[in-house]
Amino acid sequence: MGFVTGLAVLFLAPKAWMMGLAAAGAYAEFTSSSLELALLLAVTFGCAAMGAMVLWCLGGTMLGRMLRTDAQWFAINLVLASVTVVSIATVWL
Repeated sequence: MGFVTGLAVLFLAPKAWMMGLAAAGAYAEFTSSSLELALLLAVTFGCAAMGAMVLWCLGGTMLGRMLRTDAQWFAINLVLASVTVVSIATVWL
């Protein structure tokens, strides 16, 4: 998947649309115009995304320095996949 395809997928993510609509509905009363609301949400979501990205990059860098063998990489991938499956399963319960 290329960059453009990945960017296109972002606009098709229903969870992102629902989060954006919910945030717009929740914070619309605090702004006097649509432009002000759009700027508020853009700054808020942008800051949150940057913070999350920094944490993910730091975590990936740490893992890259700690894990040396293929067995270690396999084990961490298995653990992370299991955590992902459990987090998805809890949504359905």
